[in-house]
Amino acid sequence: LKERGLSGLIAASTAQRFLPVLLSFAVFSYWELLPLIIILIYILLRGLTSDLNHQIQDYVNDSKTSTKTAAVTINQKTLHKLFILMLHLERVFLPIVLIVFIYLLHMNTMVNLIYLDLLFILYFILYLISIFLESKNKSNKIGFINPYLDRNLYQFLHLVFPNIIITCLL
Repeated sequence: LKERGLSGLIAASTAQRFLPVLLSFAVFSYWELLPLIIILIYILLRGLTSDLNHQIQDYVNDSKTSTKTAAVTINQKTLHKLFILMLHLERVFLPIVLIVFIYLLHMNTMVNLIYLDLLFILYFILYLISIFLESKNKSNKIGFINPYLDRNLYQFLHLVFPNIIITCLL
């Protein structure tokens, strides 16, 4: 699917991420639509940013070999704008996912709710800091906010926070 342009990128991301989430929900027979849709949107955004980053990083080799990836077939400026948009949407959807977790655990222990509330507050503060940093850096360069390139606030917001912090605390 890598060589099918943007549609292949979306299909691969959907297959790699949607199906396991849907299987997890099916195993636990949980089919409440709104939380499921919100979590699936976040998962799709995470997958698209990850896959777009890989294609951006492989652009030089793919263009040399005429591999028809999304990065090669789409204008580079447009691709970078799409990547930045996906990163922003991912950052916006994570607190929404935290709210969904708070909703799903409303009958659970108070300790879980306190953890989730604290996570939400911490994330919101870090999110505001990221917006401030981006407003100071008017260039809006892709490398500045790419969480896959450097250890910085963006890596923490996109990778460490959802994959490690939330997982360990829940």
